[in-house]
This record gives sequence, C-alpha cells and structure tokens, in this order.
Amino acid sequence: MLNNVNIIMILQYCNICLFDNSFMQCLLRDNMQSGDGDWNYLFWKDIIQIGEKSDFSFYSKFKPRRSKAIQAKTNTKGVFLCFRIRKNHGEVTVTIENVGHSRSLSLFQQIRASKVKFSELIKKPLKWAPANERTATSRIIATVQFSSNIDSLKREMIKTMEEYRLAFMPVINQLDSNKPASQFQHVGAD
Repeated sequence: MLNNVNIIMILQYCNICLFDNSFMQCLLRDNMQSGDGDWNYLFWKDIIQIGEKSDFSFYSKFKPRRSKAIQAKTNTKGVFLCFRIRKNHGEVTVTIENVGHSRSLSLFQQIRASKVKFSELIKKPLKWAPANERTATSRIIATVQFSSNIDSLKREMIKTMEEYRLAFMPVINQLDSNKPASQFQHVGAD
C-alpha cells in the first residue's frame, strides 16, 4: 500500500515533483503541516547529502531527524546554525538557545552589532528575533520560499546556509560569552 511518503519518494526520484502540480503541492503541504516524521527525515537526509558534496566536514554535523528542524553546533556554546521547515516555507537560522535569557540576549546583540555587514552578504531579508519575556531563545531567520520543485527548495536552503556561514561564522567565533546584555542598547525584533 502506498502512503504519502512513498508517493513523495516515487515522484521525487522520477523528477516530477513539481509544486505547480496541485495534487503534489497539496500532498507536500499536508505532510509538512502534519509533521510527518518520515517525510521530514528523508528531506533532511537529502539536504545533508547534497551539502556534504561541497563541504563534508560542515554538513556531517547535521543529523537527519523526524522533526521539522536540524541544527549544527558552532564553536560558541548555545549558538547553532539551523535548517527549519514551516507550513509554507523553509528557514535558515542562527539560533541561540539553552544558555539562559540574559546570555541569549547578549550573544544576539553582539551578532546584531554587525547587521550592516550581514545585509551585504546575505541576499534574503533577515528577521531578527531576540529573546523576550516569553522565550529565552534568540533567532536570526532567513525565509526560503517554496519554489518550482523540491530539489530547488533544497538547493536554495543550502545556498542560503552557505551565505550564513560566510557572514555569521567569523562573528560567532569572536563572541564574548561573558558580556552581559546590559552593556548593549536593547534592540527589539525586526
């Protein structure tokens, strides 16, 4: 019996997985919304394999999962580069988590101090979401819209991650974990 995951795999490997095909578009949307773990696992496995062709040492840090996100550690504790799938788009993020509210905010503000540089290196608009009263997690998000087919989405997400690495990693590697957030002017989300 064929289920949605099997149908996606068949269409994907036959290279007819077009998003303009309304049946396929609905099928993919429904799988993403339902959080189908098998579909997520296959999607992340493909992203990692494609990325490993250009930089094995970086992309091998990601592990395929059944969840809607995967992440790779950086050299700074609590700072990750992430891929995420949402209802109608993909995301590439710098995520700062599991370090407490004030440290998350401090690291976020240190990164944000180089905001002008990032806008020159990253083609997609960035959403800056600092830790707030509801969450201790900070994120810098680039949205990758669904495109003509699933392989294009994967390539665009990897391309955006490469821009993130080029732009953010030099700054992330220089972060001062001991600076309190109070030394920086409070900056809200964009």
